[in-house]
Amino acid sequence: MVVSIDQQLLPIFSFAAGFAAKWLADWQQSSRQTRREREARLDARRDRLEQEQISFQRQTLLAAQESSARLMRGMGKAHHADIIAFRLSGKWKKNYLPEGDAEAIRQGIEDIIKYSVRIRDVEARGLLDRFREGSNYVEFVEGPDEADQALLSMSKLYEAVNARIGHVLRSLDDHDLLGVAGK
Repeated sequence: MVVSIDQQLLPIFSFAAGFAAKWLADWQQSSRQTRREREARLDARRDRLEQEQISFQRQTLLAAQESSARLMRGMGKAHHADIIAFRLSGKWKKNYLPEGDAEAIRQGIEDIIKYSVRIRDVEARGLLDRFREGSNYVEFVEGPDEADQALLSMSKLYEAVNARIGHVLRSLDDHDLLGVAGK
């Protein structure tokens, strides 16, 4: 029986072609799996960073809310001390506050400055800045009526600040809930 060279090489070529096809299919599958794993790692990293940013915003907003409350309390105490002194002396003047009250006002202003630059919400930042500026105005009024008006304006800003911070916090909570539910 005579076997031609084509018949001898056919099994070798078939084996080589099958091996090459299998290698190519494995390579494609491996590269797709590697790409999916890389994308999954990037998505997990993005999610983690987003959660860290949300957590940071939440902490900053809560701290700004507490600082604005501390400043409002301090300004209320200062106004009360000025009114009492006015009633006793009949002259309007700014009085020295006890060290703890003066320090609370200073610390409140300092903290609001620090936290307001970290807040992403433009409206909340603007309200905090106006609130802080209002505290400066209250310090330099010329009489009890003007002081009452300045403190009233400041208390309205305080309410607006808290309302806006509450809105932003609820938005962050909603984002968290939707983010968890969507996965």
